[in-house]
Amino acid sequence: MKKLSYNQLSNITGGALLTSGAVIGLGLLATGGALGVWAGINK
Repeated sequence: MKKLSYNQLSNITGGALLTSGAVIGLGLLATGGALGVWAGINK
């Protein structure tokens, strides 16, 4: 296994954090939207 440079490692870590952050954000948006629709229907 080739040893990764610190730069490559931080790039990979940053990319992973950005990706998981985006996934969590989209999940929260979808959940909030679904709750809003559900609340609107059940008024």
